[in-house]
Amino acid sequence: MHDGIGSQFIENGNPKSIEELDPIASRIKSMPVIYEVVRVEEGVPLFIDNYIERLVNSFRIMGESLPVSRFDIISTMQHLIQINDHRSGPVKMIFGLSSVPLFIMYLMKPHLPKPEEYRTGVKTILMEAIRHNPNAKMWNEELRKNSVDLLQQSGAYEAILVDDHHHITEASRSNVFLIRDGLVYTSPPQLVLPGITRQKVLEACQKLDLPVHLESIPVSDLALYDACFLTGTARRIVPVRFIEDIAFDPKNAILLSISEGFEQLVRDYIVQNS
Repeated sequence: MHDGIGSQFIENGNPKSIEELDPIASRIKSMPVIYEVVRVEEGVPLFIDNYIERLVNSFRIMGESLPVSRFDIISTMQHLIQINDHRSGPVKMIFGLSSVPLFIMYLMKPHLPKPEEYRTGVKTILMEAIRHNPNAKMWNEELRKNSVDLLQQSGAYEAILVDDHHHITEASRSNVFLIRDGLVYTSPPQLVLPGITRQKVLEACQKLDLPVHLESIPVSDLALYDACFLTGTARRIVPVRFIEDIAFDPKNAILLSISEGFEQLVRDYIVQNS
């Protein structure tokens, strides 16, 4: 079962009915896949050059070259938006690394918190797992299945990953930030997928003169922190209310200022690129 929405998707430049995505989704499970998710807002692909740069880096890590140009990606995205009459939401790009070129793009159903959870915070759980190539955005079916199963069993929104040293790295679909005594903490870039929303949050922190410490946090120290939040393309900034049974303040003043700073970056980008 795929996560596509809308009436059509695009495969290797050709529009197809969304019903035809199912057999492709089944096929790509048996091949290495590099993918990206870009958020479109008011018809503008947010921070698109950052996503393309990360795509190029993911291919480089795998010893490959991005098989399409920036123009191809943007024109395909514009075509997808037009044929589905859908100007806001996440768009997924999938590249199958096989002998037969595969480049598909479709509107993706977002995995978002409930509207009120942006105020009250979400529940999260801990999960022992490691990404083997964290800087490459590659499909990891085992991690996906294990995290989905745990989340369904627990009723939590997200699973926060714990490495072999019992340190927080990232989450199954998000990057993780913690706040303590006016300071912001997040994992070093070499340990996590370098999220674009994460990158923009770091920019917002810099503009706000908020110190950021790039260090992994021991699970045993979590209770010492005041606030926690997740970042991701579709979900943006999501406050955390609980990690397991450890409570955090979803209305922490610094968290709220970072969220507003990030939203200002988004508004400015839309104005400049409309």
